[in-house]
Amino acid sequence: MGRHTVLLAVVVMLGCAAGTRQATTGPGGAQEVIHVGISPDAPPIAFVRDGRIVGVEPDLGQALADQTRLPIALVPLDWESLIPALLDGRIDAIMSGMTVTPARQVRVAFAEPYMRSGLAAATRRGDVSKYASREAILKASLNVGVRSGSTAEGWARANLPFSSISPYPSIRDAARELSQGRLDLIVSDIPQVAWAVSEYSGNLQLVRVRLTQEDIAWAFRPQDTRLREAANAALARWRQEGRLRAVLARWIPYLDQLERWK
Repeated sequence: MGRHTVLLAVVVMLGCAAGTRQATTGPGGAQEVIHVGISPDAPPIAFVRDGRIVGVEPDLGQALADQTRLPIALVPLDWESLIPALLDGRIDAIMSGMTVTPARQVRVAFAEPYMRSGLAAATRRGDVSKYASREAILKASLNVGVRSGSTAEGWARANLPFSSISPYPSIRDAARELSQGRLDLIVSDIPQVAWAVSEYSGNLQLVRVRLTQEDIAWAFRPQDTRLREAANAALARWRQEGRLRAVLARWIPYLDQLERWK
C-alpha cells in the first residue's frame, strides 16, 4: 500500500434495501473504522489510478486517519448517492469535494471548509474569446455540459436562461463531448474543470473567469458532533503546520493562481 493510499472498501448494493450500517466500536465506545463516502470520478479531488483511489480527498483522509488514529475506509459511491448513504448510516462522512450550499446544510452538517473554490467554464481553444467575461457567458445561447446533481448544474439552470443544459455522470464525460464539438461549454468546480481540460489540452482551454465563490468541506450527520469536531481540530492543526496547503498544492499546483482569480 502506497503512502497516499487509503483502505478501499468496495460496497456492492444490488438493488436491495439499504439498512443502517452498524458501526464497529472499541474501548470507550470509540468507532474503530470511519466509513467515508467518496465519488472517485472527479480528478484531482478523487479518482482511480492504477486500481487505487487517489487525489486530494484520499490524501486528506489518510491524514485524518493519522490524526485520529482511526482507520479510514473509503466507500466509492456515485455522486447522487452520497448524502442518502450518509443519512441512512451506510457511511459516516462524505469526503468528495462537496460544496457547502444552504440546501445541503438543511440535511447535513459540514466541517470547516478546507478550500475556497468556485465554478469556471472551459471551451474549445478557438472559442475562448467569446467568453471573456461572466456577462458574456450569462447572455450567450449555448449547449452547456455539467456534472449531474452538482452545484454547477444548479447554477447553470438558474443563470443561463438562453442555454441548453446537459447533465453528465462526470465532468470528464462532458469534456469529451466538448472536445468532439457536441457542446459549446462545460462548467464545473475550478480544480475539476481544469483537470478535465488538461486531458484535452490540444483542443480545450479553461476560461479564466470565476463564475462563483464556493467553499469545499466534508459532510457529517448533524448528530455526529464528536466526529465533526475531531475533523475540525485536525484541519486547524494542518493549517497551522502547513500540511493542508501541501496536500492541496500536490494535486492543484496552480492553487496560488486560482486564489487570485476575480
